[in-house]
Amino acid sequence: MTKLLIQKPLRVIQLIVISILFFSQSLISQEQTAITTAYVPVPYYPINLDSLTAQYRKEYNSSIKEYEGNYKDKTKEIYEGRFSRIKEQLANGDFYFNPIIDTYFQNILQEIIRGNPELNKHTLRLFVSRDEYPNAYCRGDGTLIFNLTLLRFLDNEDQIAFIIAHEIAHQTFDHVCTAINKRTEYIYSKETKKKLKEINKNPYNRYTNTVELYKEYIFDDRRHSRLHESDADDMGLTYIKNTKYNPLASVETLKILDTVDEQPEEASFNIKNVFDNPAFPFQDKWLKEKETIGFFMGSDDTEEKILVKDSLKTHPDCQKRIALVSEKLPPFDTAAARKIVFTDEFAKMYTYSEFEQVANFYYYNQTGKSLYTALCLLKKYPDDAWLYTQISRTLLELTEAQENHQLSQILEFPASYHAKPYKDFLTFIRKLRLREMALLNHHFTQKYQEKFPDYAPLEELAEEVRTVAVRLK
Repeated sequence: MTKLLIQKPLRVIQLIVISILFFSQSLISQEQTAITTAYVPVPYYPINLDSLTAQYRKEYNSSIKEYEGNYKDKTKEIYEGRFSRIKEQLANGDFYFNPIIDTYFQNILQEIIRGNPELNKHTLRLFVSRDEYPNAYCRGDGTLIFNLTLLRFLDNEDQIAFIIAHEIAHQTFDHVCTAINKRTEYIYSKETKKKLKEINKNPYNRYTNTVELYKEYIFDDRRHSRLHESDADDMGLTYIKNTKYNPLASVETLKILDTVDEQPEEASFNIKNVFDNPAFPFQDKWLKEKETIGFFMGSDDTEEKILVKDSLKTHPDCQKRIALVSEKLPPFDTAAARKIVFTDEFAKMYTYSEFEQVANFYYYNQTGKSLYTALCLLKKYPDDAWLYTQISRTLLELTEAQENHQLSQILEFPASYHAKPYKDFLTFIRKLRLREMALLNHHFTQKYQEKFPDYAPLEELAEEVRTVAVRLK
């Protein structure tokens, strides 16, 4: 590894090269006797960036021209920021345009539009994102974003369809742009400016009072947002009823979204079992956490704390939304007559969502998370050579980062809010000395190189890992 942190444009190029190599190797393997199972990362797929960006520019200019509020200059700044953001995401390769994934999601979108012809008057774009958070959202400009990692929590295609239909409803109701305009009106209003002047006159508690001023709006906005969520659920359900998808999936989807921020039990592994090696025995001291002194936030659930906790959730207030949606469902016998759509295509997408999270963490220089996610997947895919290669690759990068005093750039510190399995993992990596990390990786890589002797990427990486281990020994 000649460079520790790869900039995004270079990472895109690197991803193309790696994907082509892996894809070529996959084709060769198919022609021969199957020797090694190895995931092939979804390759970067080029798009007509100039044309798409120009279309967004035209639409944003039109939106600003049509704005009739009191703070057009401020609103223009916000819209310019949103334009810059989507332009950056497109340029950085944040979305999957490869037919492998994109076609699957576009077919779901088209099924919803087919059943609801009135949607044809809206310009709807659906992008599948590499973002790590299990979420989907509407940008308010006709663009719907579905983060691929969300699919890991879902059970079938019907649930994907309801989520997309929900986001379409946000667009048809114009919820996003309405919220932007309302927020601008509040922040720059004479009343808010007057309150800020009064706060600044008092030399004490300025920060607290400013937070209170905006918290009043934030929670009021959250209440309106919840109403919008219920409206979008209702309309999304209406859209789904006109498709092949089962409307009963709406309730199951909301139940899943209610717990999507919680780390599943299977997201763990036995660190010692993975790395213990007779040639380099695992040391239990690597897992012992140092005692620290710090602040502790009580767990008493006052009404305000519950409100704050729920407001920080990716998908807030789902229990109330479930109750409202349940009232709108068709009779069970009628709805159940539609089979839940669980296809081979969904199963493939689910697998992509698992492995792509490993690849995407690495793509965004979150090397520690990439390593952790790969280790978690070993329980389910113990014979996938690509996973072992990725573990070796990330450990090598962490070793070089530690040597160059840059470990914190690609690996988090353990924190109280981390789930225990992830916190234990971070503690383990942080306690390894430079020499120990290099040797640990060397013996791990050597062991699995012997298991996958015909997998060229691991063989090539093993030599680099061995060189580093010898140098640091």
